[in-house]
Amino acid sequence: MLEYALFAEQCIKYGYTFEPFVVKTEDAWNITVFQITGYIDDLEAQAARDLLTDDKMPVLSIPGSFCDAHTWFRDAKDGKPMQLQLYDHGYDIWMGNNRGTKYSNDSDTYPVNDDSFDRWNFSWAELGLYDDPAFMDLIME
Repeated sequence: MLEYALFAEQCIKYGYTFEPFVVKTEDAWNITVFQITGYIDDLEAQAARDLLTDDKMPVLSIPGSFCDAHTWFRDAKDGKPMQLQLYDHGYDIWMGNNRGTKYSNDSDTYPVNDDSFDRWNFSWAELGLYDDPAFMDLIME
């Protein structure tokens, strides 16, 4: 999981585990979403949390412009990130990464080292049309 080192470092800091999933969008970007999967070495907390999961829909957390899931940890300052608090309350938490960021920078059409205008010619529209539906399709499987 070396490619997810910054995200993993923050999960470890807060005591959580995660699993990465890579999904392909309709326009051929390979984007990553992280699912928070549990607590590190805290079976009691996990058992208590598991009692809270009934009838709760999954939560997909998408960061702002030019950001990835790691940003949520950085922005939490001295508190616990909102997504981890929601996990504690029984929600199935998924943290997306916007295309073009370190965890979603792979495209079948444009190599990573391609710095052309065409590679970077996307906006919030493409994130809404392609990325979010790809995340949601995975989560709702």
